[in-house]
Amino acid sequence: MTPTTPVDIDASNGPETTISSPSPMRLSSSCPLTEKMSWAISDRSLQVDCQMEFFPRYVQKPPAMYTFLCDQDIPRRAYGHHTLLHSEALVQVDYWLEQRCPLAYLGCPFSVVRLRPNTQSAYLAYIPTVNVFTVRYTDEHNPQTVRRLNNSNSEDFSCSRLDQLPRELLQKIINMLDEVSLMSLSQVSPRLAEACKDVLPTRGIVAPIWRRISCQVTGLAGWRITNFIWTLPTCGERIHSWHLTSTPASIGAQMTRHLNSGCSYYEELRAQKPFCLYNPKEKLPFAT
Repeated sequence: MTPTTPVDIDASNGPETTISSPSPMRLSSSCPLTEKMSWAISDRSLQVDCQMEFFPRYVQKPPAMYTFLCDQDIPRRAYGHHTLLHSEALVQVDYWLEQRCPLAYLGCPFSVVRLRPNTQSAYLAYIPTVNVFTVRYTDEHNPQTVRRLNNSNSEDFSCSRLDQLPRELLQKIINMLDEVSLMSLSQVSPRLAEACKDVLPTRGIVAPIWRRISCQVTGLAGWRITNFIWTLPTCGERIHSWHLTSTPASIGAQMTRHLNSGCSYYEELRAQKPFCLYNPKEKLPFAT
């Protein structure tokens, strides 16, 4: 079983990618533009601009595209949800699901979530340890509730460990979790791992174990299936609907406020007098 993070899980298997590189721009040495601005750098290195598109098998893709296969073991019951996640969600992650800062290519991590899966308190998260997208919930009332329970002096209040709960109660909790959460829960303790094994016949899949075999006579080598094991599939929670983020300020207003006050990569340039962008002695690259 692939090791995962704890239960507190943290929105790529992109199908198609197009690679393009921007043309360099040469500026005169007397240009007052700062070196931090990307379009003011005279000597650029090679950059890659990735654009994802989803193509079914029966559609012929353009020859200049590179194909990246998902290559994950998915049960038949989750195939439709997993396909929609690739064709609808992952292709439109940028600008639709999440609006990034215009200076994200310089390293700015600021972003605003446009669409939220299932509820207003959820967002699409990516777990690199298992290479899967899942839904994560953020409830603002949870920290206050935990703080209020910890400060309570009531004698009737008692806290129990999750792995010390009765087996019947654990089964009810496990039945409400998705497969990614089950993989994380199985890494907590041996007792919780045994409780997660009980749901493998209904929630798990059978995966083959491959072994490399070489022939000493001919010197040829190959791979053969030696055994089969039960394992949990790497598919996150099912997404039933998408909701627009309800915020007091619009996404454009939040982005403008970020650029004016909080973005450390944004440098405002106020020209005091006119300046020449190109050196007049040099010939323009687009001139004939």
